[in-house]
Amino acid sequence: MVEIITKGGNFLLNVGSKQDGELQIEQQSLLQEIALWNFANAEAIHEVKPLSVVREDNIWFTQSNDEKYISAIVQRSGYEDWKYGTRKNFVLTHIEGNANTKVSILGYKSELVEYKKDFDAKIHTAPTNIGLVVSAVNGQSFYTNNQWKNAVVLKIENAKFRKLNTRKASQSNIDGAK
Repeated sequence: MVEIITKGGNFLLNVGSKQDGELQIEQQSLLQEIALWNFANAEAIHEVKPLSVVREDNIWFTQSNDEKYISAIVQRSGYEDWKYGTRKNFVLTHIEGNANTKVSILGYKSELVEYKKDFDAKIHTAPTNIGLVVSAVNGQSFYTNNQWKNAVVLKIENAKFRKLNTRKASQSNIDGAK
């Protein structure tokens, strides 16, 4: 679903019912999971446009139509990949930040993590020459057992998306020779 959204496509979902019109429990669960993710991350899905580079490793990008923010959708391989209550660092090479750049996680205020006293849950950012460095804690708690395994969305405000120079380096242009 994330790949389709970031490329500007539409997500087509085929749900079939049983003979009596009732949905199968597996399909109900899938629909509820999609609805919950969509509810928390609607800003990254609706009224957005794809960017010239849609993906950087496991991070997918969209930008609001008014260009006020960029969404970085961090695709996780499962629950173990960026567990609840843990901090993860990212270098977003396609994002050019500045002193006013603000990053937040959709569906989570980034102020505290349940059951962790005196824990720094704030998001830290640093604009650098190689891109925007983000250090964030995953505090999304949509399930009571904190086993949310779906993508986490970083909303990045006051930043620009940049297309990197893709010219291949050769020894002569590294040394400055012509």
